[in-house]
Amino acid sequence: PQLDKVLDGVYRTLKLKQPDLVRELNREYRFDLRTREGKRRLAEEALARMAENEANRKPLQGTWKRFLAWVKRWMARMGFPVTFTDEQLQDILADAATHVREGKATRATGRAAFSLSHDARTMARLDAAVENRPTWETWKAWGKEKWGWGKATLTDDTRPGWLGALTRWQIADIYGEAIPQLKAYVKTAQRMDADRNHLVVEAAELAKDWHKFYARNPAAADALADVMHESTLAGVDPSEEYVSVIDEADAREQINGLRAQARSRSGEGTAKFLREIKEIKARVAFEKTRPKAYQRLRKQYQALSPEAKRLYKEIRDFYAARFEATKEALIKRIERANLSASQKRNMITKLRLQFESAKVEAPYFPLARFGEFWVSREKGDTREFYMFSGSYEQKQFARQSEREGWSTRIGKQIKDAKSAQGASEGFVADVIGILDEVGGSQAEQVKDEVYQLFLSALPDMSVRKHFIHRKKTKGFTRDALRAFAHQAFHGSYQLAKLRYSDILEEQLNTIRETAGETTDPDRTMDVYHEMVKRHEWAMNPQSGRIANAITSFNFVWYLGLTPAAAIMNVTQTAFVAFPAMAAKFGWTRSAKALMRASQDFVSGGFDAVKNLDGDERRALEQLVADGVIDKTQAHDLAGMSETPSAIYGTKKARAMEIVSFLFHHAERYNREVTALAAYRLARRSGQSHEEAVDLAANTIWETHFDYSNANKARWMQSDTAKVLLVFRQYSQNMTYFLLRNFRQMIKGESKSVRRLARRKLAGVMGVHALTIGVYGLPMFWFVEWLANSWLDDEDDPWDFKTEFRNFLADYLGEAAADAITVGSVQTFTGVGIHDRASLNELWLRSPDRDLEGRDLALYWLAQVGGPSFGIISGVLDGWKIVDEGHIQRGIEKMLPKVARDGLKAMRYASEGVLSFRGDPILEEINPWEVGLQAIGFTPGEVAKQYDRRRAIKGYVEAIQKRRRYLVDRWWLATRMRDREGVREVLAAIRQFNKKQPQNRITRDTLVRSAKMRRRASRETVDGVRLPKRMRHLREEVRY
Repeated sequence: PQLDKVLDGVYRTLKLKQPDLVRELNREYRFDLRTREGKRRLAEEALARMAENEANRKPLQGTWKRFLAWVKRWMARMGFPVTFTDEQLQDILADAATHVREGKATRATGRAAFSLSHDARTMARLDAAVENRPTWETWKAWGKEKWGWGKATLTDDTRPGWLGALTRWQIADIYGEAIPQLKAYVKTAQRMDADRNHLVVEAAELAKDWHKFYARNPAAADALADVMHESTLAGVDPSEEYVSVIDEADAREQINGLRAQARSRSGEGTAKFLREIKEIKARVAFEKTRPKAYQRLRKQYQALSPEAKRLYKEIRDFYAARFEATKEALIKRIERANLSASQKRNMITKLRLQFESAKVEAPYFPLARFGEFWVSREKGDTREFYMFSGSYEQKQFARQSEREGWSTRIGKQIKDAKSAQGASEGFVADVIGILDEVGGSQAEQVKDEVYQLFLSALPDMSVRKHFIHRKKTKGFTRDALRAFAHQAFHGSYQLAKLRYSDILEEQLNTIRETAGETTDPDRTMDVYHEMVKRHEWAMNPQSGRIANAITSFNFVWYLGLTPAAAIMNVTQTAFVAFPAMAAKFGWTRSAKALMRASQDFVSGGFDAVKNLDGDERRALEQLVADGVIDKTQAHDLAGMSETPSAIYGTKKARAMEIVSFLFHHAERYNREVTALAAYRLARRSGQSHEEAVDLAANTIWETHFDYSNANKARWMQSDTAKVLLVFRQYSQNMTYFLLRNFRQMIKGESKSVRRLARRKLAGVMGVHALTIGVYGLPMFWFVEWLANSWLDDEDDPWDFKTEFRNFLADYLGEAAADAITVGSVQTFTGVGIHDRASLNELWLRSPDRDLEGRDLALYWLAQVGGPSFGIISGVLDGWKIVDEGHIQRGIEKMLPKVARDGLKAMRYASEGVLSFRGDPILEEINPWEVGLQAIGFTPGEVAKQYDRRRAIKGYVEAIQKRRRYLVDRWWLATRMRDREGVREVLAAIRQFNKKQPQNRITRDTLVRSAKMRRRASRETVDGVRLPKRMRHLREEVRY
């Protein structure tokens, strides 16, 4: 700025005293003298000429002197020693001008630096300073560099960590365009989850039927289970005509042929033929026992009821079908292996032969073993395998076996038992051998899956023989229903993994191998490593029983049987899915499509598919198959598989089904209606069937989310996180929806993407503002905190929410104020949905009153501890309330929400809404409001009255707190004889009294406070204050 002033002065002087020079320079350089910048450039050129030629300086000697003075001041600021005269400075500037014109401006001289003269060294420093001086461009580049560094630190460098906060679908949503194979992986994983669920449901329907039969007649169910187990051990099917499994003459001929082949071989070849001969002999011996067993079992089967016979056949066919499905899954894996066509054909042929030879004589029902503690024992040619739920039973059985002459091995977990189980030497060993030939990175995993499928289920000949002779020894559970549920539930998981795990592994490998071809290889590898972690968890989920039990208990406690929870779940379609679809298809069309889909769902008996045909039916069936729409209640089978049938009785099973009924069908409504509406809108906009199905699926995932365990954010998958973050999946998904659309609105890759994100975000925010009010919008807590921080006054309390609502009520009326702040639904219907549907404070709720110290710590501990902590806290609070004499209210506090709501509704109906002291809060409450409370909603008028009460008490507590603080401060200053402190606090008291005349702190107030404090000090001995009438109690403690 100072140089500019000098140049402006030079130009004015030139124009007055040297107009010819101005014209000459302008003709030569054509400066734009209409601008200030052009005039300054002309002045610079004139100064350069003055520096070169003394004759040019004489007419403007004063101007030149002022310029030299400015140069000296500038050099001094830059740190140069200004010890030279004006003549020396003129010589330096003349040399500089000459060097610039001759193109030598980058150095002072061509000589070595150590031989430069004083002036030359000074010029060199001057050149360097001028060259390196910070300019706007350098500052801009520096800022851009630092911003890039900060951005990389916050995003790229920390990406491996924060990717764990995203769900599997969200990762694909963000990076799917840059990493196309990522979307393919997620779709395949979702298909695997859906396939597993369908396999579970297929078994669950049969299990339910069986369980109902068990509940009606346990004795008949036990008889059915005995027939199943005995027929498996005997190898005969009493429901069919007797069929011999081997002919003795044919067996002799096979043995002779094998002996002849064994004589012509040696080593392992001979051992193989000898094993086959041994197996044929065992089958012949076994066949001799079958006719007698068939006659006995035939009589038992005929004694069964028609329903039991039907169940027998259906369950037998189910196991046979699963056996075939496992074979086909393994064959398809071989077909997908990187082998030649001939190798594949040979292996598939071998596999088919192994499965055919492994088929036990019909029928087959699993001889299930439960627990993770195993015992393998052997005596002669007989091998047996047992599993126990605890180590004590395991070791007791092992010691008993050793006393009976058995050699035993014990271990823990099924994977440790591979080498100890007889089946590993027969069928499973052959299958594993074939898989070893397939090879590949998934070979070990596939082998483990085969073990998991067959080790605890397939009976071998030694097990059969053992149970023919020792029927009273329990090597397997007699609970056939539990065995079925366990085998079907866990077998469904393993079969789904067999079908898809190699495909998923290949897709992950493709991501890794093509990382270098993507725009950001580092980002791609971060995503790859994260998806590998997700894949490992999906293949081998780690989920503790205690954590599962706690989360299930939380669900029952807070959501079970509560109609309000189901109703609020349904609002997700109106509050999120509707505006998301409207952003793409328009509000009117989307509303009509959702209404029509809702009608189809209701008229179809709560199943939209029943009213559909053609492409629409195929679309929904495809979405069900892909797992987008879940029609199942898989927890039934899971529960049966972990609990004996006698314990998992009808009441418990029925209770679990009822508890989850409302919530489950509300979720089905959301997904089916949204999917059908989105599909129809897409087709009408010109999209193909496949494109419309994809759009419907994406709409479901984006607006109704995927709550499956496999899709959870990695940070939420551990047992600890599962307990602490119960019900936080909605918070995580909704937070992502809002932030993702906000980011896309600003930095979307195209104008259409930004416009769509803007419409979605505006639509969701608008619908929430209209229905639940501005208090429920995201980040409103920040606005409230900011306003309170700026405008709150210690002496005159001020609360933003209260003052804002007062302002609206004063200018627009009370109804309008309520509609704007807490929403039109709560205002005009009385249904208190504001707190339930609020997007404000999605993760943690701030306290509704001013808390400090221990109370504040306990409050936030309860917030972080989640619903489980809330249950414990509620029970303890309820117990305290009961002790205080409020028995009904205490019991309410200790009960699950559905019961609490019912009792509260009864209390409201009989006495109105009262405080603990019995004072009326809301004396009149109508039947509609009682009904709302009964189904789980807080009546709107009750919520409003409690809000008023909170605001008033907040003001009262703030004033009393400030008043106590000033009095305490005065007493402390007086006691310490701090005169300055006394003057300061008295000034603060006068300020307080001006703003709170009704709560003035007077001289009498201070005197009374001082007297009370002195009396309290006199009554305090050894830190315990006792009034005069209680002093005798000191004698009660004499130590």
